[in-house]
Amino acid sequence: MAVGFAIPRTLRWLLVLDSLINEIKPANQRTDLLPVYSFNAQGLYLPGAKGNKKVGDTKRLSRWQDGLKKMQAEGFPIETTNQEHALRCLCSNSC
Repeated sequence: MAVGFAIPRTLRWLLVLDSLINEIKPANQRTDLLPVYSFNAQGLYLPGAKGNKKVGDTKRLSRWQDGLKKMQAEGFPIETTNQEHALRCLCSNSC
């Protein structure tokens, strides 16, 4: 699984973290990946020809919610509002 991470106004390219590759690379260097969906504090989005279309909120992502709960239990400060971070789940062209 590959996940892209972006901080608006800070990074020019989405950074890709991939469980099969040890190196974090910018998305423009990972032409083998396609966006599946993306999400941030405001919602869950699917990619399309006219840009991302909002299809719901992150409550639909049970594994993400579980991860947030675990992080909070370990003392990480978790903000569920006003987050500017965006995550995008990616898959290889062979998906």
